[in-house]
Amino acid sequence: MSSLSGPAFVNDFSGVPAPPVPNPISFSGTAGYSYQATANGGLYRAFRGPFGLTPNDFETPLVFDAFNGITAFGGRFSLTNSDELRASGSIALSIFTGTSPILLSSTTATVTGAGPAFLGLVYFGAASPITGAQLSTTATDLYPTAERVTVGVPEPSALIALTAGLAMMGLAVRVRRWARKALCAVLALACLIAPVRTTLAAPPKPKKAAVSPTKAALDKAAALVKEGKPEDALVVLRAATLDVKKRRGVGHPDLLPIYDAAGEILVETDPKQKAESLAEKSIAIREKLQADGQLDDEAPLGRTWLLLARARLAAGKLEPALEAATTAVKLLDRTRGPGHDDTTSAWETLERVVVSFEDLLGPEQEASVAARERLAALDESYGRLAPAIETRRLSLAALRKRSGKESPAATAEFDRLQRLLIESGRADEAIADQEALIETLGTDKPSAPARIEALRLLGEMKVAAERFTAATTAFETALAASESAFGRNHPSARLDRLNILSVEAARGRAPDAQTVRETVAGPDEEEPSPALVRALARAASLLLEGGDAEAARGFASRAIECESAWEAIPPATRLEHRLLLARCLLDTRVTAEVRPLLEESLREAESQLGPGDPRTLRTMAALAECNVLDGLPAEATALLQRVLDRGLPRRDFACDRELARIIGLSARVSPAPAAGAQEPQASSLWDAFVTMRQRLDGDDHPATALARVLAGGSRLAAGVPQDAIRFLEPAVPALEAARGAEHPDVAGALLILGLAQRDAANRAAAEQSLERALEIWEEKAGDNHPATLAATQALALTKVADDRAAEALPLLERLQATYEKQPPESEWRLAEVLVPLATAYLAKSDADRARVAATTAAKLDCWQPRRGASTAELEHRALALADVAGILKTVGEESAGTDAQRRARALATRLDNPRSVFAEIDQRSAARN
Repeated sequence: MSSLSGPAFVNDFSGVPAPPVPNPISFSGTAGYSYQATANGGLYRAFRGPFGLTPNDFETPLVFDAFNGITAFGGRFSLTNSDELRASGSIALSIFTGTSPILLSSTTATVTGAGPAFLGLVYFGAASPITGAQLSTTATDLYPTAERVTVGVPEPSALIALTAGLAMMGLAVRVRRWARKALCAVLALACLIAPVRTTLAAPPKPKKAAVSPTKAALDKAAALVKEGKPEDALVVLRAATLDVKKRRGVGHPDLLPIYDAAGEILVETDPKQKAESLAEKSIAIREKLQADGQLDDEAPLGRTWLLLARARLAAGKLEPALEAATTAVKLLDRTRGPGHDDTTSAWETLERVVVSFEDLLGPEQEASVAARERLAALDESYGRLAPAIETRRLSLAALRKRSGKESPAATAEFDRLQRLLIESGRADEAIADQEALIETLGTDKPSAPARIEALRLLGEMKVAAERFTAATTAFETALAASESAFGRNHPSARLDRLNILSVEAARGRAPDAQTVRETVAGPDEEEPSPALVRALARAASLLLEGGDAEAARGFASRAIECESAWEAIPPATRLEHRLLLARCLLDTRVTAEVRPLLEESLREAESQLGPGDPRTLRTMAALAECNVLDGLPAEATALLQRVLDRGLPRRDFACDRELARIIGLSARVSPAPAAGAQEPQASSLWDAFVTMRQRLDGDDHPATALARVLAGGSRLAAGVPQDAIRFLEPAVPALEAARGAEHPDVAGALLILGLAQRDAANRAAAEQSLERALEIWEEKAGDNHPATLAATQALALTKVADDRAAEALPLLERLQATYEKQPPESEWRLAEVLVPLATAYLAKSDADRARVAATTAAKLDCWQPRRGASTAELEHRALALADVAGILKTVGEESAGTDAQRRARALATRLDNPRSVFAEIDQRSAARN
């Protein structure tokens, strides 16, 4: 078949540039034929070269509508590279029918750079006309390209030739002896190049596409169901089933939509056995298509498993229903995503199956307990912690009633529930039960290992609930018990001392590296033990929190080495330690080493813990950070979107703060928004972060409000104050309602909101927000608390910016007196105060005080930024030093001012584009009138 002639459309751009093509485009042929081609994903676009229709994405299908009974599709196709040049490779052509769609036939050919190859397919059976065609290739860097497309309705003689040719080509593949194989191939080629004519006598009427009997039957059945006549609908579907079996065979894909429709009717009526049988037949057909590589979308298979689960549940087959519902959840979550209606329906069905076990057998019966455990474990693996908590509470009650409160099964379930509450940010709900448990454990053996572990878990709960003093008490009690049971220098005792230090770190006072090293240190050649591994990991966490990632890396690596001697280490613990090491490597920018570690950890986490387990999602977020550092922002954004779509539980504020830090990194390197886009990609990512919190915790929960604060602070740091205000304004009243109007969290939100309002030039609102934040911090934390000082400085600088320097003077002088008493490492804070203070003195015409303030600032040792300082920090310090230069020149210190200006320019030379900053430095360094 070299061409399909007759009433057909031909698009041939060979040798001439392709004209612009609209989308969708209507093509008209002869003898009344016409159809419309619709581009998917920008399929048609004009090329500079002569290559015609070209998909922008690999394996983008050509979708044709209103074919009017077309049964032949062909053309001359090639592969092109990104330079629009033909290339060599394999190209496949497939034709489909129906809207599902269902594959009719496919063929492949090898093309070269010399020219296009012809591929053509004819499908006999007007009842199922071709409704779509797809060009694809296995190459990852080439585009399948249609240079000439021809469609039509061949006459019977052409069908015979093509059918014979295709059959002989299939035979050629199966012949074993090479001579016979070559002969068959020659005969097949002869058949395929035979001319094909199309029938002109009675073409179908334009604009009236043929409707297949299957679709007609499905439409009629749907209408009957809507009318309340399910039995009549089943009669129609049975007739359609017989027709398809007669024309296509008992395993043809055309049966699938009929079986699906009939199953949905039967599962709601009777008999249930038939619904189960139909679902099983559909699964068998779809799994065969999957094995043959013809099932592109597994979602219909997941929906069929869901139908099977419902049918088995209706028939009272609980164990098989549990299996089917579990399979449906896994398939639909993977193919449709966690928030899709189909996935939600699968979870609801699974929960109904578990409830049916309890209703039928009682909650304490072994099968009911096992079903509930299976549901809870699946909930946890997919990140559904709230329903998992409720399921485990029911399971715990049943186990205690069945085998006693202190039975091993009940104790293990209690521990799982407590840790689940911590992981989901609900530790405060677990504290009372944990304290009650410790009382019972301490009656006879106060130094028993079980009591020590219970005390440690209580300490973790109280840290997560921000009850820091009580957490210290719990860890100190555990330490006393450890020393009594094992000795002062035992790894267990060292772990408890490190836990005490971790409370201070949670307060914002991370211990210094030397203290951590001395606390974890033990005898040389110490034997590995679980307690030692935990102590090393805790030390690594503390050092990482304190900013010493290199030292933390050593302890994390040693913890992982010691794990080899720890038999049956829990997968979650192993992954936590690897994630800790990855964090150390990321902070030291060792991405070449961290990428394989994270990729392997992610695969392990998804397979062993599940796609929605918190450790899986944290590993995914860390890999996103790795992609940012490696200059792959698109890949980082895609990973973060997966985390946010799934929903990372908020263990504590540090969890959200870490995720927000990674989102902020990704947002800073995100590409600029496309023309006409409503929101930058970075802002959309923050919206998804807040939406995740709303979905998991509720709109009024303080966790959602704090997520807004984190988003607002990041957008403010990115220089988008209006976007920051959008996040921050609803956060303040939400925090007031949840925690009280005078809570420090409210003050923190007001402080960031005030800074955003100031940068957005809304200084009246900014002063109001900052004054209120300062009042709260002064009352709750005192005059010298870092937050109080930050609010004071923000309010003072707002007044200076509003040309009210005289009002700012008392605030600035108070800050100067405080910062002058602090250690040398705080000199930069003093410099940031001295510059506006000198400006305020100038505003009051007090040149002497301005000279003293500017001279003091210029002599500070803080102008050389820390190693690894960001571009923004370098630029900020250079411009601040330029302001010092301008003030010195204004008060007559020309030499000192020139020296400060030169130092400012020297700082700017470290920037990627220093010339853009030089002009502003020189402008600020000029004497002021």
